Amino acid sequence: MKKPTFLIQGMDWTPASAGIRALHKLCEMLREEGEEACLSPCKLKDGSQAKISDMVAIDEYPRILIMPEIFGGIHEWAELTVRWLLNLPGKVSENRIDTWGNNDLLAHFDERFRLNDSIPLAVPHVDRSTFNNEKNPDNKKRVIDCFYAKKALVAGEDRKIPAYAIDVSPDAGIVPIGDSKKLASLFRRTETFYTMEDTATSIEAALCGAKVEYIASQYMPHPPPIKDLSIWYTNLEKRSKKEVINFIEVCYMRLGLKRDLCAA
Repeated sequence: MKKPTFLIQGMDWTPASAGIRALHKLCEMLREEGEEACLSPCKLKDGSQAKISDMVAIDEYPRILIMPEIFGGIHEWAELTVRWLLNLPGKVSENRIDTWGNNDLLAHFDERFRLNDSIPLAVPHVDRSTFNNEKNPDNKKRVIDCFYAKKALVAGEDRKIPAYAIDVSPDAGIVPIGDSKKLASLFRRTETFYTMEDTATSIEAALCGAKVEYIASQYMPHPPPIKDLSIWYTNLEKRSKKEVINFIEVCYMRLGLKRDLCAA
């Protein structure tokens, strides 16, 4: 039996998108587990272009297509389609769940995104080498507050945030899009990070030692039930390898294959 090929829906790398970072990280972790995995053509972190594995074109190698929940459509050329719930369907873009196949495998990044019988699949998606509170000379003298409320403010919601707080959303212009080091520098001096949206930027702020305060909005009517995001993210890192291995085994099982009997 031939090993399947994991083909992940590629999107051009940008440090500004947690979802895209997660897609690229999943590809890396699948390879670390000895699987044939690739992203569909897109720009990688090093600036090069991702290339589809030659195995995808060979029918004797089963194909597993992994797509985030923002994509729809049935792809009959793939023996298994995986819908990876990086968010709730319809939260980031149009809800396309009615275009999914009945036999698609569902996987959720977080328990809040669980759908039907979806299985857990989380991967580290924050750069710890940049977002941390190690050797921080400003840790005990934090003098600024920051906030993120891009969608809520565009939609015309009342700004329920202190007027002096610095807007770090991409369109504000305070932090250039993708400038992680400047963003981390701000967070390492931040006392409170306010957010009206469920964003991975909250995790980055927490890892830099800032207190995260959720403010309810139409984009986050129910703040996440997470007391300490830095602890939550550390736990995610610890369980991610186990979840990736379980995901691989479930995919093999859905294809009627035994992983230890498949040849490259």
